[in-house]
Amino acid sequence: AAPRAFGGLRTPALSLWLDVAADRAAAGLLDGAIQLWQFEDGQALVTCNAYFWETPHALMTWGHVAAVTAMVRAPSGVPGAAPGDAPAPSASGSRGWPMPELCLASADASGVVCVWRENGHCVLCASPLWELKYLGLPCGQVHCLAVMPELLLCGFSGAVVAFKAGAAQGEVAFVLSSGLGPSGDPAPVSGLTVLPMCQAEGDAEREDREHFRILAVTAHGSFLCWRLPQVIAGRSISHTAKPARVLAAGVAAVSSSVVDARSLTWTADAGGGEVTMRWLDLGA
Repeated sequence: AAPRAFGGLRTPALSLWLDVAADRAAAGLLDGAIQLWQFEDGQALVTCNAYFWETPHALMTWGHVAAVTAMVRAPSGVPGAAPGDAPAPSASGSRGWPMPELCLASADASGVVCVWRENGHCVLCASPLWELKYLGLPCGQVHCLAVMPELLLCGFSGAVVAFKAGAAQGEVAFVLSSGLGPSGDPAPVSGLTVLPMCQAEGDAEREDREHFRILAVTAHGSFLCWRLPQVIAGRSISHTAKPARVLAAGVAAVSSSVVDARSLTWTADAGGGEVTMRWLDLGA
């Protein structure tokens, strides 16, 4: 296929997102904006910008004002209308709120996460500042994102934070500690993957309940795993640090990793121009 050119960037791009099935591509910019394109023909569709309004007490911000560092497809279950959406006639002729499709979720260098619609309107804008301070963890840059039903997962330095994307959107659902690095500093979570899994047969209480594994890789080369039930999305378990199962520790210079339902495979720089590949059975 011929190379595609995506133009119209007003500042340098720090993150990229592509969904070929949805025919969408996006770039997260240094100034906090997100440029969205149609992938097939490279046509610019919309620029997602932060907007502001003044209250008697403060100037409110909705969206990113710091560099956009990570993007992912929007999670399911985000309801309601966004601030700034204009009412429009419904098919029945009554006045209602337009509901363009959800497009993507994004995060920035200050720890703010957002969910955007196709029309460039932000339907979720949140930060876990108080929850992370409560746990003694820094609230800085979001390094990576992942989604599971009605949840948006964010990789910070020292923790994975899950935001509710359902009726209680923007609330912190849970916080998973990623531990400390070799120097004693919080370990930055540089990669996240969510895997669905089924309960073993014979478990009558949870027989029909789908569960998930959250896998994370830290910048210091540790691979961590948590097992969570789907119903966790409907509960309030913020301020709770969960212990992780350490799949591998001290893997230096991880360059890539691939996860499927049964195994974890990664490559690491062994020095001298050599690369080693390792794999790990995730077990039940």
